[in-house]
Amino acid sequence: MMFLNGVFMKEIAITGEKLGNEEDFLIAGDAYIDEKGDIYPKSISNVEIDDDSISVESITKQKIEEGDLVAGVVTDIKKNSAIIKIQNNLTKNTNLDLPAMIMVGDMSFGYLEEIRDALRIGDLVKARVNKIGKYGTEVTIKDRELGVEIPYCVNCRSKVSKKVVFRNKDIASILCGVCYTKQTRKLSGGF
Repeated sequence: MMFLNGVFMKEIAITGEKLGNEEDFLIAGDAYIDEKGDIYPKSISNVEIDDDSISVESITKQKIEEGDLVAGVVTDIKKNSAIIKIQNNLTKNTNLDLPAMIMVGDMSFGYLEEIRDALRIGDLVKARVNKIGKYGTEVTIKDRELGVEIPYCVNCRSKVSKKVVFRNKDIASILCGVCYTKQTRKLSGGF
């Protein structure tokens, strides 16, 4: 908790984090009130609280919209999706720190046997925002100009060169120049 000039400032609040009670505060912005009168942000939000009011402004509404190009790092791979941490909105030239999901159907035009054929944890990807919903942000890397911008070797974690050994539709086989491990990725059109 931070105070600045007598005003409580909290840079970020997440969904489900109680901000106060409606009996104590006037509410402005993207918040909801439960049956007990407790106030919660609707999404990841910037929050400002002073003596008698709470102002909640969604970060996703401030900095990201459907159709925006974004850059982020793959942080987790699930059975049917991958999670990325969006770091930059390339369309608006702003820095972010937002989680997003890429569903398996938004990774390639061809069939993917495994998500790891297209993405690996640590890869830097360029994506387009597909949908912003109450459960989070969904992005796609399906288009030719989208995909892995900087791949990292699955074996030695070094940056893999841009040399493509073989391409099958939009999935490319690449070779690590350090440990010579062959691997696949859905590379952006820049490769």
